[in-house]
Amino acid sequence: MLDPSPQWPLSSSDFKRLTAARQPAIFRAAAADWPCTRLWESDYLRDKIGRRTVTVTRSKQALYSVDPGKGHYAPDDMSPMAFGDFLDHIFTQGDEGPRWYLHKHNIEQQLPELLADIRIPDHIAGSPMLLTSLWMGARGSITPIHHDFSDNFFVQARGRKRVVMYAPEPENAFYRLPFRTLNGRSSWHISSVGSLESVDRARFPHFERATRFDVTVSQGDILYIPAFYWHEVHSLDSPSMSLSYWWSQYTVQEVEEMIRVITRFVELHAEVVLEEGRPQEIRVFDRQA
Repeated sequence: MLDPSPQWPLSSSDFKRLTAARQPAIFRAAAADWPCTRLWESDYLRDKIGRRTVTVTRSKQALYSVDPGKGHYAPDDMSPMAFGDFLDHIFTQGDEGPRWYLHKHNIEQQLPELLADIRIPDHIAGSPMLLTSLWMGARGSITPIHHDFSDNFFVQARGRKRVVMYAPEPENAFYRLPFRTLNGRSSWHISSVGSLESVDRARFPHFERATRFDVTVSQGDILYIPAFYWHEVHSLDSPSMSLSYWWSQYTVQEVEEMIRVITRFVELHAEVVLEEGRPQEIRVFDRQA
């Protein structure tokens, strides 16, 4: 479990210490007074965006599977749907049946009606890269182990989620997907392990070496997830609504180029490492970054 961090809002010196330490941190009730944590009930959301079309994923299993052939997550279905119809699914979802999920919808570009309900934390406002995305689903959905390439303030707007985080090293504990890109996107930030709840210990013996941080994020909490920290996310309530604030001192274009360069480096060198029969150990985490 994580100990609560200094009271929010952070001072400039506290924020610098937080990001320099490269350790996860939980800020309890830091977003409790945000409009989204108070207003995002079914009727309110239907009135705001009920007719807007969103792209919804559907999975027969709680754990969203990964597909090494496709090199990315592999839901059973992705389809356009009126947001009001999607709400019907997640407000009535039981423990059986397909899992419906609103995956990584950019608030500014896709759901601008909700912009007035969210806040931008002061210390990241004006960052060269700042992406704010909405996640929404029912109890039981599990996003498999993966990492991001930029820091994230994860805000729980409604319900609760269990977030299991893992330190980036040892690198070989996580069994990345094959080093390839699909449609120009890197896929090796996704682990083949899947989830702590269903680990194949025979296939992934080094996963035992991973250092784990396990925390329940409640409504109004803000969780800091440093870049390259592996994490899996479990929805505990129906519905569960979360916001991700990814930010960087680099622009979106510079971050995307960094991902392409790292991926290309690994593509060029991984085969040589494996042919020589040595354990694959590629470091992507720099404590001084």
